[in-house]
Amino acid sequence: MKILVFGKDGQLGKAFQVELSARTSTLLAKPVVRYVGRSECDLADTGTLIQLLNQFQPQFIINASAYTAVDKAETESDLAFAINSRAPEIMAQYAADHDATFFHYSTDYVFDGEKYGFYLEDDVRNPLGVYGKSKAAGEEAITRVFADIKGNGQYAIFRTSWVYGDGGNFIRTILRLAKERE
Repeated sequence: MKILVFGKDGQLGKAFQVELSARTSTLLAKPVVRYVGRSECDLADTGTLIQLLNQFQPQFIINASAYTAVDKAETESDLAFAINSRAPEIMAQYAADHDATFFHYSTDYVFDGEKYGFYLEDDVRNPLGVYGKSKAAGEEAITRVFADIKGNGQYAIFRTSWVYGDGGNFIRTILRLAKERE
């Protein structure tokens, strides 16, 4: 089995490297896992992304990458949509066309935060900013791609919030700001 993980330098990508390495070391038939970061594949470059998918031919794709600069997305909307919407759509299309499995990580920013109680997976998306809108567009594209398939490809979308791990994250930022400011 070939597994392709996008976002190797981010918190989720680093966690996948640790976990997949630990889990696959005991298997008799070891999967071939390739971790891809920004330097190996610019997700805003659709040609490079398509070429990578066609060359590696994964049976399992994990998209742990994203344009996550929430405030900056307001002025870099084209880049945010290219990475958060168009790239996942291309990954989903590859998975659907090649009977592969696709895991995509999204965000609670696809909602406006106005609901009382917990959000459910089928709640209506209503993002407020460009970041949330780009992630919602990615979810919608993935769902649309897999709604039209005739093969055995499958997908899952995981919505997360406040990811903590190796690298820059909210907790480290707040601790740093607490030391620097009153």
